[in-house]
Amino acid sequence: MMQPSPLGRRVTLCWLVSLLWSAVVLNARLCAKSPIQLTDVTEATGIAFRHTDGGTGQRYIVETVSAGLALFDYDGDGDIDIYFLNGAALEAPQSDTPPRNRLYRNEGDWRFTDVTDASGLGDTGYGLGIAVADYDNDGDPDVYLNNYGVNVLYRNNADGTFVDVTKDAGLGQAHRVGAGACFLDLDNDGDIDVVVLNSRREPTLLRNDSPAGGHWLQIELQGDRSNRDGIGARVIVKAGDLQLTDEVHSGRGYQSHYGTRLHFGLGRHLRVDWVEVHWLGGSVDRLKDIAADRLIHMTEGQAR
Repeated sequence: MMQPSPLGRRVTLCWLVSLLWSAVVLNARLCAKSPIQLTDVTEATGIAFRHTDGGTGQRYIVETVSAGLALFDYDGDGDIDIYFLNGAALEAPQSDTPPRNRLYRNEGDWRFTDVTDASGLGDTGYGLGIAVADYDNDGDPDVYLNNYGVNVLYRNNADGTFVDVTKDAGLGQAHRVGAGACFLDLDNDGDIDVVVLNSRREPTLLRNDSPAGGHWLQIELQGDRSNRDGIGARVIVKAGDLQLTDEVHSGRGYQSHYGTRLHFGLGRHLRVDWVEVHWLGGSVDRLKDIAADRLIHMTEGQAR
C-alpha cells in the first residue's frame, strides 16, 4: 500500500485546520445573529453550591439523579430566590460537616447571598424532591422536602426564618424513596394538599385538614400573544400591606409538576387590591379589587 508523502500529510492537515476554522467562524456568525444570547455569569453571582450524590461507586439509583431546586420569593421582597437540594452519604460515616441544602437570597443585579444558616433551611437529608406553597394561607410560602428517608415540612415564620413542623403536621412517615412531590388543591377547598411519588410503591396523598386559617386567591392564566398556558409569566398580588410574587412554570422539581394554577395565601385580607401579570414579551395586565377565597382566570390583553 502506498504511504502518503510528508507533503501530502501537511496538505491534509492544513485542509482539516482550515475546515475546522471555517466551522468555528460560521458558528460564531450564526450565534451573533441569533435572537437568543445566553452568558454564563455563575462566578459573579456569589453562588458556591455544589451538589453531592453520595458517591459510593455502587451506582445506587438515587446517586444518578440531581434533586433539582426551588425558585420562590421566600422573604416577600419581590425577588425570586433559589433553594438548592443536596444529597448525602449513603454508606460512608457522616462527617462533622455533612452536605446540606442551601438557600440563596436574591439581592438583585444577579447577586445572591447564602442565608442558609439564618433561615434554618439547611436540611441534611438526601433531597430528591421539593414543593413550595402556602399550606396555612398566612401569606408566606412554606417548603416541603421529599427525601430519601423521612420527608420534612418547614413553615415560613415571615421573618426570614423557617421552622420544622413535620411532627406537628403528622408527616413523620416511614423510610421511603420519594422521587417527586407537589403541592396542589386537590379538592378545590382553598387549602393546599400534598402528593408524593414514591419509588416502587404506591404514592402518598396528604389531604390538608388543618383548621380554617387565612384567606386565599388562586389564579389561572391563558396567553394570547405569548404561549397559551402563560409559562414564564410573573404574577404580583397586592393586598393591603401584603405583596406576593410567583411565576408560572412548566415543571417544578424532579419528576414533579402541579399544573399552572397559582395559589396565594392572603392571611387576614378579605380583598385583593390588584393582581398584575407580566407576560413573556413585555405586556402587562392588571385586575383590581378582587374578593378573596376564589379562583380567577386572566387572559392576556383582556385586563388593562
